[in-house]
Amino acid sequence: MDINTQDYNVQLAEHNEWEAAIRERIASAESDIAMATSSLENVLYPLKASLEAQIARDEQLVVDTLAAMDVATNERAQNHADNMAYIEEASMAIDAVDECVELLAGLDSGAASMVQVTKVQRSFKKVTEALKNTKYGSMIKALLKLADFANSEMLGRLREKFQDVRAEMVQGIADTQASEADQLAAYTNFMAVSQQTVDDARQRIVDNRAALAQCIQDIADTEAFREQRQADLAVAEEDLAVELARWDAVQAMFDTLFAELQNEAEAISEVLDVIASISVSEETFERLNA
Repeated sequence: MDINTQDYNVQLAEHNEWEAAIRERIASAESDIAMATSSLENVLYPLKASLEAQIARDEQLVVDTLAAMDVATNERAQNHADNMAYIEEASMAIDAVDECVELLAGLDSGAASMVQVTKVQRSFKKVTEALKNTKYGSMIKALLKLADFANSEMLGRLREKFQDVRAEMVQGIADTQASEADQLAAYTNFMAVSQQTVDDARQRIVDNRAALAQCIQDIADTEAFREQRQADLAVAEEDLAVELARWDAVQAMFDTLFAELQNEAEAISEVLDVIASISVSEETFERLNA
């Protein structure tokens, strides 16, 4: 093997080694870019969107729940006020009815004096006023207008009607008290559940904001890594193009060299063939070599 062939083989081996190394850099960069892109598109970007949506939902949940708690608190206050007002009015009405029944009993025991009649009439006004906002108001008012203080039977019926009204008012107070207790229990439970909902949502918001911050950082790091590997890929591709161009020039040079050497070898061979075909004397041969 001549020195030119040896030189060619050495340079070819070096070229193949360099090309392989550059292509390995390209393959590594492409792999990293693909993995980074997959991580961004399939994991990090969807995770960021999901966390943002969860935070938005929980923030709205907190707003809606607090608003509902405000409404419930206002309703509870109104219901409590209504219940207490009814109980107070019903209690006053019962007191008025009791007083009126007692006075009517006094009238029924004998001839009514002017003082007794006056007291009863004053009591009638008090009962009428106490019951005016109830379902009994109109009925009692009509009965009292027809009341005949001299008619013991009518007075007896009137007392019975008052007792019926009183019993219903007492039952109404009991029902209202029971309703107040039920409403208070329901309100207390609703507020406890709502507050837990708010607390849980706020904790999720804190946790998800921390996760979102980490996700955003991971996205930034991954995008920066991908950009760097894209730059590395561009450099490697440029290096490959330069090396291939360089080797093309070297290959062309050796091709030219080997072609010239081949031409020289063929020319020498032709000369040798011509010489071999010529017959000369020993003396002439010696002269030629002298």
